[in-house]
Amino acid sequence: MTKSNLTTLCYMEKDNQYLMMHRIKKVNDINQDKWVGVGGHFEQDETPEECLCREVLEETGLSLTKYRARGLITFMSDRWQTEYMYLYTASEYTGELTACEEGTLEWIDKKDVYDLPIWEGDKDFFRLLEQDTPFFFMKLRYVGDQLVEKSVNLGESENLELKEKDRTQRVVLMNMCMISDGDGNVLALDKVGDGYTGTTFPGGHIEDGESFADSVIREVKEETGLTIMHPVLKGIYHWYKGDIHNIGYLYWTDSFEGQPVSSDEGKVYWISEKEYARMDLAHGMDKVLQIMKGEEFSECYFHDGKEVMK
Repeated sequence: MTKSNLTTLCYMEKDNQYLMMHRIKKVNDINQDKWVGVGGHFEQDETPEECLCREVLEETGLSLTKYRARGLITFMSDRWQTEYMYLYTASEYTGELTACEEGTLEWIDKKDVYDLPIWEGDKDFFRLLEQDTPFFFMKLRYVGDQLVEKSVNLGESENLELKEKDRTQRVVLMNMCMISDGDGNVLALDKVGDGYTGTTFPGGHIEDGESFADSVIREVKEETGLTIMHPVLKGIYHWYKGDIHNIGYLYWTDSFEGQPVSSDEGKVYWISEKEYARMDLAHGMDKVLQIMKGEEFSECYFHDGKEVMK
């Protein structure tokens, strides 16, 4: 019996995540190796809602109790029959999630779905879902996996602009520099007075219009009196404070001129690397030292109270 070209596609939601299926099990699958929602083809005499609830139950073991129709998508391909997909989201359901014969089920953060191997046109309807767009009609035409045509409109036939996801962040950029004298000593700074205290390395904020390298050269000069040359970027240390992404660029150099002079930022002095590691270090400096050594890590992300090294 020929399959219906009417289908349902559902994105189940919890904790700002979608339940996604990685289609890696089914033979001759239009969605082979891609991540999609759950759903499937209409059976004879089924309504869209009946198809939706049946397919979700079969593929996940969950029974929908609250769902919402979001759009109707015409999927056209040079390889497969045209499908008319009824798109749903579901926010309430009962039961326990079970394994699926067609793919692997996984809860994925909504912001991360764009980075998965998905159909290009799916990114467009994900943006419409994020914008809580009223019921919409979308046409997607593919040649192979390449999206060659797309259009969207509302039920009132009003054209709707497909907006790119706003990835703008509030960011604070900083730097820090480990200065070596070539004899096993590094220049330490005992930071005082601004809420970030303890033994650290010189550095500060990147000013508007500055390059990263020029910024660290300026900060070192202001805090130590030294003029450094050829700072080498070793990695980054970053964290969020509220909605602000703080990013610190970590530099190393053994090329400098002048003699260290303390400033209002704190006392500066030469100390062996071994002794430095035993000092009362400012928060995160133990991880900074690992990055500066460059043996294994180039990034530290402080998140949810944990420092993750990568």
